[in-house]
This record gives sequence, C-alpha cells and structure tokens, in this order.
Amino acid sequence: MYKGKSFAAIVPARAGSKGVRGKNRRLCAGKPLVSWTFEAARACPLLDGVYCSTDDPAVAHCAGRYGVEVLPRPKRLATDQAKMLGVILDVKQRLEKSGRKFDYLVLLQPTSPLRTANDISRAVKQIIRDNTASLASVSPVDLRAGLLVLGKKKNGALLTRSLAADCADVPRQQKPLLFRVDGAVYVWRNSFLTPHCVLNAPQSAVVLPKNHARDIDTPADFKACEELLNAQVQSGK
Repeated sequence: MYKGKSFAAIVPARAGSKGVRGKNRRLCAGKPLVSWTFEAARACPLLDGVYCSTDDPAVAHCAGRYGVEVLPRPKRLATDQAKMLGVILDVKQRLEKSGRKFDYLVLLQPTSPLRTANDISRAVKQIIRDNTASLASVSPVDLRAGLLVLGKKKNGALLTRSLAADCADVPRQQKPLLFRVDGAVYVWRNSFLTPHCVLNAPQSAVVLPKNHARDIDTPADFKACEELLNAQVQSGK
C-alpha cells in the first residue's frame, strides 16, 4: 500500500521459451531465474500481493517456497503466440472474481533478474507522483553509438535515419539523453487495463541504472546476467 492505493505484482513465467530453453526455471547464480524476481517482489514493502501466472510445475513449486500465490495459466495463454496483455487480464479477472481488486497492477518479468525491490518501490512512488495511468522503467541509451531507425522502401531496400544526425557537431556533454523501455517494471492503473489498451506506450517513466535493467533474450544475455548476479552475491550486496 502506498498513499492509500493498493498494488499487486504479477510475475509471468510460462514453461516454454524459444531464446533460452526453460529459462524461468533454469539455475542462474545458484537458484532458478524466476527466484530473483520473487525475492525482489517479496522484499518490496509497497506491494500488497505477489502472484505468479505459470503453466510450469517447477516454477509453481519455486513460487510456493517464496510465499508467492500461483495462478495456473490457461493453455491458450502459454503459447509463443500468446500476448502479455491476455495474461495480465486473465490474472486481473481471476483476482477480482475472488474479491481481490487492486488499484494498480505491477508487471515483473523474470527476464530482468537484476531489478531490485528498491527499483519496484521507486516505480510505485513515481506513478502516484505523476498521477498517470501507466508507467514503465527505462534505462539510458548512448546516443554516441550512432543509433539508427530502420525501415523499408517499397522496393525492399533498407531506409535508415540516424537519431544522432542532428547532433553531429554538438559536444558530447550537450547531446540529448535517450532512453529505452527496458521491460524490468511496468505499472498500470487497474482501470487502464482493458482488452484494447496499449501496454508499451507508458505515460510516465522511472529511470533505472543500466545494470538493473539487463534483460534476457539469448544465452549470451543469460550468461551476462548470471555473472553480474554472482558478483553481487560474492560482494554481499
């Protein structure tokens, strides 16, 4: 609870995965990947509930060890084609049918294991401060890297536009800051979540450090995150 508003976290963790096989239950720095998100969520004092949507018995067992309630995911929402919005609405409807309606829902994807309880708290406070219906965590992108927008012409040729073109002669310190939606934390007002809402167009944002916003799509990403988590464990942080 924060400022009189209730917040529930959803941890979506299906069994299948294309990029990294069985990644949600795969050991990462000594424990299942999803455990890092369960720990962060349970350590956040502003969350009033934490729920895991899964079709994976191993993930469900792990959730139970952390005191996270499991909401079995329907088969239709456990495929590669299933949309995240459908998963979120399924959880929302299940909770409300059981008499549990929260003012805000917070999405915490297991593929961002370096996101902390403090990061979640900051997101919760930010959306209340901004008084918006949707928020996403973002992290900085280096404009000096020569970012390009890619598209295709009618003849199939690639069309490029440099985001840095207008700043070619601007000193490094004066170049504008760019950020990307990193997927570590999303927060939505309950009333915002309808079958026609757009999840990836946040009305406000909270900035996370680059390392906290690391996400996992490939085996190389998994290895990089595991190395960072091992370093944290060894340093006692």
